Amino acid sequence: VKEFEAGSQATVALVIDRTKGHDVGRGVETSLEAMVGHAAFLVETLLRQGVRVVLPQVDPESPNHANVQERTAEAMRSLALLEADRSETLSQELSEIMLPGGSVVYVFHAVADPELPSVGTSLIGRGMKVVPLVYDCASFGKNALTSAVEARYVDELQASGLTPQVMTVGGLDEDIEPQPVGAKR
Repeated sequence: VKEFEAGSQATVALVIDRTKGHDVGRGVETSLEAMVGHAAFLVETLLRQGVRVVLPQVDPESPNHANVQERTAEAMRSLALLEADRSETLSQELSEIMLPGGSVVYVFHAVADPELPSVGTSLIGRGMKVVPLVYDCASFGKNALTSAVEARYVDELQASGLTPQVMTVGGLDEDIEPQPVGAKR
């Protein structure tokens, strides 16, 4: 994730796919675990940079006055509670998000959501930037679902004005960045 200058973004929201059946993999090596781990890294990094970070699915009314350590701990507790047990789709959850214009919304998902391009376009129309962080279902040993990294789906995201980034399963740290679609390492 590109470096944020303190105060350069109104809000960064992290939204993780919690749709039942979309947690691909087994045990602790699942798409949800990878996404939560990457989200935790982003929370810590962005909060240290002075960026306001929200997790609208689990703590939409998070206090802005908490210091960085308190806010980080609160976000980590919230992330730990996430389960892929929702009947609502990722797009349905996104369509209900209320954020100020200028916000950046990172959307973590491994399974393609056919409504995300149109919901993303709607969020863009409300002044937000939408960055889908897409994971490959095959990385978690399951190919039966339509992976979020499939070319046709990624093309639809891009055509809708979204800026998808392909995520690696090995982890996100200071040396590993989300890769723009088509980027080579």
